[in-house]
Amino acid sequence: MITTSILRTPLPCWYEFGSKGDEGIVLKIKKGYLESFLKEIKTFPEEWRIVKYLREQLLGNEIVKKRFCIGEEENLGFGGVLPYQGEEEEFGKWFIPYPETIKFTEEECFYCKGSGKKDGEECFWCRGTGKEIEIEIEEPLAISASLMVITLILNLYTDFPLKDKKSSFPQPLIVNLSLSSSPYSQGAPIEGEVGNELARFLKNHPRVNSLKKRIEEAMKRAYLKMAKPSEMDSKVFKAEVDEEGKIFVSFGIAGKFCGIFPSQFSLFPEFSSLSEKLEGYKFESKNTESIIQQMVLLSSLAELTTLFHQAS
Repeated sequence: MITTSILRTPLPCWYEFGSKGDEGIVLKIKKGYLESFLKEIKTFPEEWRIVKYLREQLLGNEIVKKRFCIGEEENLGFGGVLPYQGEEEEFGKWFIPYPETIKFTEEECFYCKGSGKKDGEECFWCRGTGKEIEIEIEEPLAISASLMVITLILNLYTDFPLKDKKSSFPQPLIVNLSLSSSPYSQGAPIEGEVGNELARFLKNHPRVNSLKKRIEEAMKRAYLKMAKPSEMDSKVFKAEVDEEGKIFVSFGIAGKFCGIFPSQFSLFPEFSSLSEKLEGYKFESKNTESIIQQMVLLSSLAELTTLFHQAS
């Protein structure tokens, strides 16, 4: 659910996601925003319905049981799962690591008996390592749950960006992440808006093929860090930009792609008379059935924002 729009009225930037190579993503929030938000609502995170809901849904997650941190200069999220990285040009910075979901143990693989081979080919179950694999989901769940709360907060309080006149650039993107009670069966969607300035940047980019390649490489790095696929993994990463400046990103294997696409109805009804002037649009994800997919798609938006600033 997007509660703030940047399509009709461009706003000064108060938060954004940026790329940090193959390590993860950086979340930047304008200094003073979190403090102003807490003063406005006058309640603590432990009282928020969304925090209680996530704790109920993720009952066995030890990280999510911990305090939800939301201070200006402290680690953010459940148990402070997003480390504070200092400040840069009036923005606080927090690190969103790509959570490693595949961990190799010292025990030999049950399927190939430690050889790394099964029926003459690389063992699918151990990625050819001969080691038993453990699936680590607690930290990824805590990160996604934290971002669900944080993006809701960032898209909820509109007074702050309206009053702030110091930002020299507009809000490039609105991003909202969600997490269902069963991330594997119902998904971890991502939605938002591409602002007018960013849409124009995409529409008029002189080397769009280079831009698309950078985004595809960012998605691939994120996936490799989290999933540790074997050489036999045949996933395809794709970014496309149409003539109107709308971006489409997807990855997966044939018949099982997930991605971010412009919404079918990308303008609010009350914006219809302004449609010729608006170049920004709403977007949504499709087939995001896991946190890995959600994070890979978020990495594409972070890389896009980074490219936008590099060209400014």
